[in-house]
Amino acid sequence: MKNEISRSLGRELVYVGVKDEARLTLKGLVAATELPNVVLIDVGSGNTKAVYYKTQDGRGFADTVRLADGVRVVSKKADPTRPEQEYVKELKTIKEREIAPNLRLVVNDNPAFANRTVLYLTGGICWVMSSALAPPDARIGEGKDRLELKADQIAGWLKKVQANPRSAYDYPAENVKPGAEQIARDNQTSIQSNFSPTQILAGATILQALQEEMNFAGRQKIVFCRDSLYAWPRAYVSEVLAKKGI
Repeated sequence: MKNEISRSLGRELVYVGVKDEARLTLKGLVAATELPNVVLIDVGSGNTKAVYYKTQDGRGFADTVRLADGVRVVSKKADPTRPEQEYVKELKTIKEREIAPNLRLVVNDNPAFANRTVLYLTGGICWVMSSALAPPDARIGEGKDRLELKADQIAGWLKKVQANPRSAYDYPAENVKPGAEQIARDNQTSIQSNFSPTQILAGATILQALQEEMNFAGRQKIVFCRDSLYAWPRAYVSEVLAKKGI
């Protein structure tokens, strides 16, 4: 397919793989001076991965590590036809038998994870969570795109949606800033069209495992960037222009 598209366009099609996407996301979100303190976790639909900057043999580079399956994959490992609370129990078993043990192995093999004081979270389920904790009051690029979260806020949200995943579609009225009601409603509609209740439960299961095994409470800062979806394209274009001397 890549060759067919390249021929039809008359130019080479560049494919951005998982590791390049993670590296570019890190570059697009984090200032170079902050890189030594940061680990970024991306909870995607197909996989969950971490990327962080490290130095080896005097050379600095971004290292990407697979942590777990993504939201859609985990949501299909449990039986969605079962009653909701039985589905939640099945997800808990998957977390305890599969996700958490693998995370422990990864953390042991990558001690830098435990030493990074700043945690960046990206991915759809992180967007769902951050929207509930602090509903957007501006379009992306028009206001504050970076949101600092607290470990206890994350724990509270996880408990709430695991009891009732549909609560992720509703924002407490007191959290919505005056004048931003339509923006919040549009965001709610987008979330509801992209995440089913079972996917929210699966995403919450992954986040809970990450919180428990990746020491969220020990981080000085946890950051979600509303514009993270556009981070890697920005960084990619920047690199291409730099290579061309533009």
